[in-house]
Amino acid sequence: MLLLGGILYPALPEQMAVHWNASDETDGTAASRSRSWPCRRSSCS
Repeated sequence: MLLLGGILYPALPEQMAVHWNASDETDGTAASRSRSWPCRRSSCS
């Protein structure tokens, strides 16, 4: 799984939808590259 993540990481868009409203429209996005890998406690914000 980690290998697959490493291969697909460069293909991630800059912004990814993270929340949808009741009408199934995106109403929340996040920077994908900053949150795509797990981080250590000291480096998480």
